Amino acid sequence: MLDVLWKAIVMLLVGTLLLRIAGPKSISQLTVQQTVIMISIGSIIIQPFIEHNLLETIYAAAIFIVALVIMEKLSIQFDFFEKLVSGKSVVILEDGEMLDHKLKKTRLTRDQFKMRLKQQGITDISSLKKATLEANGQIGYELKPEEKPVTVKQMKELFDQLSEELNMLKRNDDK
Repeated sequence: MLDVLWKAIVMLLVGTLLLRIAGPKSISQLTVQQTVIMISIGSIIIQPFIEHNLLETIYAAAIFIVALVIMEKLSIQFDFFEKLVSGKSVVILEDGEMLDHKLKKTRLTRDQFKMRLKQQGITDISSLKKATLEANGQIGYELKPEEKPVTVKQMKELFDQLSEELNMLKRNDDK
């Protein structure tokens, strides 16, 4: 019984350390290779309870994390490697029109795509200039200029312009 408790504590600490080295990302943000490695780590971590070999398990898990870190560094340095292991974003909507051939390439239906846009607060696709399925599976979008919300800076500029025009009108009335 104490043997199992000891192994559980060691693997929890080692697993936590290795996953901290791998980096903080939620499941939805993991790339394909990160997902494969994280699933593999989960399988590896239970091995001491099955085969009773703690050091080999720690070694195998560490190899996976080192491989992940190397792949991430190569992805940062070389664009072709990033495209190879992570993929690239796919434009699936332009000027409010869905590109069905691109949608098929992503294996998303129109309804699934619209649902994912609604989750981001987009209810009218005609308000979009462009939408993409990103390499991490997230939907990216750009609103048409006339659909973008007004910024504080734009409001200030408009207010300043209005104040200026009101002052000019007052001066003209005073004359």
